[in-house]
Amino acid sequence: MGNSTGWLAIALPLTAGIVGWLANEWRKRTAEDRSRREERYRLLLQYSRGFYERGDPSDIAAFLSEVNLSWLYCPDAVIRALYRFLDTVHGNGTSTDEQREVAFNEMVAAMRKDLRSIGPFRRTKLSAADYRHFAPRARSRAQMS
Repeated sequence: MGNSTGWLAIALPLTAGIVGWLANEWRKRTAEDRSRREERYRLLLQYSRGFYERGDPSDIAAFLSEVNLSWLYCPDAVIRALYRFLDTVHGNGTSTDEQREVAFNEMVAAMRKDLRSIGPFRRTKLSAADYRHFAPRARSRAQMS
């Protein structure tokens, strides 16, 4: 009986330490994964301006490069939303402004949903339809004075 008590005195703290270490490593990996995805999604949003704001070819090329990289870190829903967006803006020009806006909103919503699934904000009432587009306006001379 005394021998099993000695064994438990060693095994329980050792097991608890291993479980704690594994949980900490899992949390660190989750945080790194979220940070990596968040940075990539930020870049996708930044470069998407090339399609609807000023048509900068370098932004478009960077966006397409990020889409290719998305195969390494994005879930299927985000990749599909990226391609739906590309179909509307990079296709034969038959898409309406409304179709392009809906595809963009769905892309942003898919990214947000992915980040929520690995982060602290798991619930939301926002949808793709809630996202709104605003472009910077040129200021008049009266506003500049």
